[in-house]
Amino acid sequence: FQGSVLPDAAPSPQIPVPLLSRRLFTRAAVAAIVTGSLSTGHAAEAARFYHASHGLLRPVEAGLDEVVLDQASLMTVCRASHHVSLDLLGGRVRLATQRAPLRLRADNMSIDLRHGSFIAQADAQGSEALVLTGEVSIQCLGEPGCRLLRQHDWIRYTRHGVSLGSLSEDELQTAMAWSRGVLGFPSLAVA
Repeated sequence: FQGSVLPDAAPSPQIPVPLLSRRLFTRAAVAAIVTGSLSTGHAAEAARFYHASHGLLRPVEAGLDEVVLDQASLMTVCRASHHVSLDLLGGRVRLATQRAPLRLRADNMSIDLRHGSFIAQADAQGSEALVLTGEVSIQCLGEPGCRLLRQHDWIRYTRHGVSLGSLSEDELQTAMAWSRGVLGFPSLAVA
């Protein structure tokens, strides 16, 4: 997570992230609608598209206890009769649920949560997830099985491979401070 306490990934060339054009926006919306309605086998409502352009966005979604999108984040939400399916197209999101299972796809990683909360991030370098509470099941593209992550565990998936680790309680609080609107200055000494 940018500016967080997670260890640095292997150096990779900087790839500029293009702005979302109208054509890409339309393609993403149509893909979310088609995927949501064809994959569930049940009636699904139309997808919702969220774009946090300035500051934090806290959309209210039935069945989810908390959704917090960081600035410049893009996400689609499809709801079927028994679960919620989300696609993080870019940026960072904090999700929490106690009522309905959810699946979040972020780049080449699929995250399943029954109850609890986590933070996910997707960008040009790859995707990351950090479990805040509960347990999540994570499937990375090209890997044979799922990984079960618990509170304080994190995973990073890039084209260089998969990295796993765990954070202390203080590191966890620092990593999720953005979702509470708290600014952190880790390199400044307090007198």
